[in-house]
Amino acid sequence: MNNDQKRYWQSYYRTHRDPGANTAFSQFCLDKFLSGCGSLLEIGCGNGRDAVFFAANGLDVTALDQIGEEIDYLNRTRATDKLRFIEADISEPLNVGSFDCIYMRFSLHSVSAGVQERFLSGLNGHLNEGGLYLVEARSVKDDMYSAGVQISKNENITDHYRRYIDKEELASTLKNLGHRIIYQTESRGLAKYGDEDPVVIRIASQKAQNCRA
Repeated sequence: MNNDQKRYWQSYYRTHRDPGANTAFSQFCLDKFLSGCGSLLEIGCGNGRDAVFFAANGLDVTALDQIGEEIDYLNRTRATDKLRFIEADISEPLNVGSFDCIYMRFSLHSVSAGVQERFLSGLNGHLNEGGLYLVEARSVKDDMYSAGVQISKNENITDHYRRYIDKEELASTLKNLGHRIIYQTESRGLAKYGDEDPVVIRIASQKAQNCRA
């Protein structure tokens, strides 16, 4: 995340500090995938709404974000023995232990393709054997793909930077990390927000039992 991106999100969270309702993706993941999950790492937790939801449903949650002011606020107001918030830049190596599940909702949008490749490879070492990656992201088929200022094939800037994700390319990346794809879809109607109904992808993958990242 560059300085302009960071300033955008610092400003955003000054007026959106408290967790609101959890997202549809978090409920979907809880219902479909997390019955056997004890520990969960969330990447790009924002104001903590999904992290708070997962912890309230019995998971041991560690949630990361780069916006230190928001992380400090969440630790003062929401942290428990089952929920902790850590300031971290996902473009840098992480020191967070290992988890049964790693949850990423819209966080891949904030980094370049090169950073994503390094990040997912390094992150795989923090996922237990048999553990899950759960990902939701805007698709390259979304209407916003051609909006704003184009800075590369899959990147643009509107009110902030976004990189749009190709479902097949991401699935291939995960397979190369030793994962099997256990669920994937690409559709509208999954992440509605106000008048917006973006085309998003959802992918769940499982790390092979003999995979040592």
